[in-house]
Amino acid sequence: MSDTIEITAGSCIEGQATWKDDAGTPINLTARTLTITDASPPALASATHTVVNAATGVSEFSISTGVAASLYSGRRNWFRLAISDGTHQQVTPKIWIDVQ
Repeated sequence: MSDTIEITAGSCIEGQATWKDDAGTPINLTARTLTITDASPPALASATHTVVNAATGVSEFSISTGVAASLYSGRRNWFRLAISDGTHQQVTPKIWIDVQ
């Protein structure tokens, strides 16, 4: 997945992530908590982050049109996805949203 998602102002935003360990093996997402963390603007934290395929480590995020309509113009919006097993947390680098 690229680190930047380009959208037209107010468009719904959806994407997927595949979670892997240091060896490149997909992380089983069964019994993991999925969240949005570190978001700017803070409204991005209301996005959903759900499991698509637990065994292959695939999750999906979705940002509503209402939240998307409140984003800044340009590449100034970002968020991070996170998964946790209750003891350890894994977080993505910033995922940028470039609003045209």
